[in-house]
Amino acid sequence: MKWFNNWFRKKCKEAWETRDEPANPYPSTLVVASAKYAGHGSLDSHGLTLSIYGADGGTVLEFRHYDMVKDRSEYSLHVISQNEVFEERVAHAITMEMLRKGITR
Repeated sequence: MKWFNNWFRKKCKEAWETRDEPANPYPSTLVVASAKYAGHGSLDSHGLTLSIYGADGGTVLEFRHYDMVKDRSEYSLHVISQNEVFEERVAHAITMEMLRKGITR
């Protein structure tokens, strides 16, 4: 049985040494850009998260903002009734939340 172990070890070593590396599907500039935002400065660690829910008689917008100093998420809700212009109210709510949180473009 020792011959099988030696043969198997040799085949595994050959396969490991001659394996083809998978091609990187992204250009190097995108990989560098994504590495810039890894960890503490990642894109999902700050900013606003918007969720839209349908409700009876309108729509509810939920904003979530993560405060790294306090280590807690802050939530705010905006209600848009059916008789209001949806696009204008969403734009207004986003603008107000960005001003409230001090987020700039």
